[in-house]
Amino acid sequence: MILLIASLSMSVLTAGHARDYTRSWDRVRRGKTNLEQRLTLGRRAGWPTAVVPWFDRSFLVFAENLKATIPADAKILIEPETGEIYDETGRARWFMYLNYVVYPLKCYVKQPKKASGTLPDYALWLRHYRKKPNANRALNENLAIANRGIDWRLTFAVTRDFESESAKLYRREGGGWTQVPVLTSEQREARKAEREDSE
Repeated sequence: MILLIASLSMSVLTAGHARDYTRSWDRVRRGKTNLEQRLTLGRRAGWPTAVVPWFDRSFLVFAENLKATIPADAKILIEPETGEIYDETGRARWFMYLNYVVYPLKCYVKQPKKASGTLPDYALWLRHYRKKPNANRALNENLAIANRGIDWRLTFAVTRDFESESAKLYRREGGGWTQVPVLTSEQREARKAEREDSE
């Protein structure tokens, strides 16, 4: 009897979801290009979070600003901000899509198999940053960064949705990392207009 009630409940829920999806399609997505449809999956008025975090408009705007700040052939090390590590859910892995969105910039992470593997792997990747590095690990990581010619570093808060104000950009100078401000949208547009005027 319990199984029958559960089955009926699931059928009703599925039908309700299909009805809402169809209405949403008519109201929000019909007649739009694939890119425009994807953008509707970002944060919407009245919604606390984006439906799909990496389609959130703030994430896409930040990516464009980052591309305008850094040379096109740059390599970036992406790391979680150690003081901000707390969300181990799949939604917090929006950083994996940054490599695609900021192309031709190249993004790197330490221990990529754990960063992009299963959710248990992802939790282990975050724990890697919680541990204080010993001298040997720090030396090996610094050598790997130097060997790959990585001169930029982006740190972020591990949150369910992308928060551009938490992201910090650094450039390697004289063996250390110096913080560099990411261009704002206004600065990016002004720079683009300057280039067009000079051509």
